[in-house]
This record gives sequence, C-alpha cells and structure tokens, in this order.
Amino acid sequence: MERGDFMETENTEQQQNEKEIPQDAGKSNAIKHKRLPEDKFFATYANNVVFQQTAWDLTLVFGKLDPTAGPNTVTQDSSVTLSWGQVKTLLYFIQFNLIDHEIVHGRVLVPKGVITDPNSIDVNNFNEPAKKAVEAIKEMFKRFSEANPEVL
Repeated sequence: MERGDFMETENTEQQQNEKEIPQDAGKSNAIKHKRLPEDKFFATYANNVVFQQTAWDLTLVFGKLDPTAGPNTVTQDSSVTLSWGQVKTLLYFIQFNLIDHEIVHGRVLVPKGVITDPNSIDVNNFNEPAKKAVEAIKEMFKRFSEANPEVL
C-alpha cells in the first residue's frame, strides 16, 4: 500500500455533503476572531509581568527590563485585566502551547533566581487560608523545580 492510498476512495454524494459541513457547525461556542487593522491593533513585547489581583479579576502589568535606567529596573508599558474564569482558561492554553513548543523544540530553561523558593516563607503569623495557600504554592514549586532543576 502506497502512502496516500487511504485517500483514494470513491466519494459518494453523502460523503461530499459531509465534507462541506464545518466541524463546528451548529455549536453555539464557535468563535470567529476578527483582528483590527494594523494601525489600530496594539502589540507589544514583555519580559516582565507583575500580577495584581482582586476578588473579581487579575491584572497583568507588562514591562521590559531597562538597563539604561539602572540594574533590575523595569519600565511598565501596558496591562490586561482578566476575569478569574478567563485566567483559568488562559492557564490551560498557556500550558497547552508550552507543551507543544517543548515537544517540538526541547525543554525551555528557566534562569536561576527568576522564581523565589516559597519554602523560605514563614507562615507563623498567617491565618489558616493563607497557610493553606502557601502550602499549595510550596507543593506547586516542588513539582516545578523537579521538572526544572536549573531554577534552584
């Protein structure tokens, strides 16, 4: 059997009609994306993100390291605010894209010192929810550092 033989089948009228139906036809969650013209579309680069959270949403403040302004200085130039539901969805798709990228290009290395080890956090004066959060963060860091030992 030659490569592509599986595609050489007789197309019936029913098969042809089935091909014309988009996969997302009839689904209410199908989204059409429309990008603004280039002169109205905002695009930027960031190598620093600061997180600001409220009960309702999370704001990501983007910036760039600016060595001309001094060591470890970041110039912030933009932000995006997301609902918590969108944050959770974004987290899934960021992980999805990182997995895909690493399968194709190899593991992305994280520079040492970029992520602070949460094991140094003293929780003695924290309330119970804060203590639970720190413990969950420590567990997350453990899994992350096991997969990325260069961060230690």
